[in-house]
Amino acid sequence: NQATDITNTNPLLGPLQNNGGPTPTHALLPNSPALDKGNSAGITVDQRGRPRPFDIPGIAPAAGGDNSDIGAFESQVSIVANDGNFAGGLRQIIADAPAGADILFDPAFFNVPRVITLPAGEILINKNLTINGPGANLLTLSGLNLNRVFRISSGVTASLSGMTITGGNAGTVDGGGILNNGNLTIANCHISGNTAVTGGGISSVGGASVLTLLQSTVANNIATSSVGSSGGGIVSGVTLIVINSTISGNRVPNASDMNGGGIWTRTATITNSSITNNSVVGPNSAGGVYVASGLATIRNSIIAGNANNSATPDITTISNTFVTSGGYNLIGNRGPVTAFSGTGDQSGTGAAPLNPLLGPLANNGGPTQTHGLLPGSPAVDKGSSSGSATDQRGVRRPLDDAGVNNATGGDGADIGAFERSAPVVVSAASFKSGAPAQESIAAMFGEFLTNAIAAASTVPLPTTLDSTMLVVLDAQNQSREAPLFFV
Repeated sequence: NQATDITNTNPLLGPLQNNGGPTPTHALLPNSPALDKGNSAGITVDQRGRPRPFDIPGIAPAAGGDNSDIGAFESQVSIVANDGNFAGGLRQIIADAPAGADILFDPAFFNVPRVITLPAGEILINKNLTINGPGANLLTLSGLNLNRVFRISSGVTASLSGMTITGGNAGTVDGGGILNNGNLTIANCHISGNTAVTGGGISSVGGASVLTLLQSTVANNIATSSVGSSGGGIVSGVTLIVINSTISGNRVPNASDMNGGGIWTRTATITNSSITNNSVVGPNSAGGVYVASGLATIRNSIIAGNANNSATPDITTISNTFVTSGGYNLIGNRGPVTAFSGTGDQSGTGAAPLNPLLGPLANNGGPTQTHGLLPGSPAVDKGSSSGSATDQRGVRRPLDDAGVNNATGGDGADIGAFERSAPVVVSAASFKSGAPAQESIAAMFGEFLTNAIAAASTVPLPTTLDSTMLVVLDAQNQSREAPLFFV
């Protein structure tokens, strides 16, 4: 009821995501009625730690206000307008933005998927910036296979979120999609289809560079080096942090020594992530992760199912002292690495690789693609959530399957980036949950319950469709095969 209150209106908030700072936030979109209409009440930073207030030119403050924004997010913003010149507009806005700015996108970008092409060369980020895209499924930045997409200068702290980066080509140098020489955080992004000598997707090797990958997928990138020490998806020479992310289908196809099909790294922390289906050629190499020196700490992660892993380890290193297990890992072929004997660790050998039973890289919900866990996967409920409340897709973690025993000391979370959801049974008439009435029709929703679509064509109804059968335990503890309409 105060004169400065705003009621009955759309706040125009972006999705909950990493917008910089230690916790996810909802960014204020352009034209939000909360912009500059608040009063900081003496609080000098927002939830992320950014200065408050930050005055946006052209917006008048509320009566008695101090140009701060309403809510937990203080926008320090430039706007990418829907002007038909997306590439030029984005490049110019980044060049013109003050250090520390948040760059958001016009609301039009949240409605229809759009592609920004970069025929004029890479985009340079040479100041502290946060670029918040609308989502990896809505915004694609393409180098058109002509040039790299982003380069981050030394000493710069930058954050990229909510976008797909593809078509980057660094030619005879590093970093096909992104070359990072600063402190870069990538969240809710899809990095795919990029090429470079090393670091087909991302190269982070300069100076004191730090690369943090959150809820993102690095897939189907290529490193063309034939002289060794190359990473198909990521090459990191200093510090690498990977959390709730998928590294899949990356390649180092040329014969050379000491390569990592998915990741080549020195010092790394890998948590709640899945590294699979990557490939490499050359002696002393690893299909998934190659650790050159330093220390790689790995916890609750899948490094398995990489190509030819009966002959090439999923992970290897120059020295066993360079890898340590935080527990609850699933390693297909551990090769010479002896670290994976911690609590909850599972590992195989070249003679008997451990199969993680993963589905293909696909849209399994959420903004980025993941590998789902198939029924019977040894990763189901055998992990520890490691303090993470969600998986890569944003699905709650842990989701404990009552039919699977948890690992010793675990909390029922699944190993890797994907938390398998328990099937849900509801009324087929109302889609409401609860105890079903006798003779009622029920619907069950879940993941990987059938291999195809099939519908009953006879009466009485069959109890098997597409090799799928449902057994129900009734109130008298009798097992009964349920008649099926559709799977």
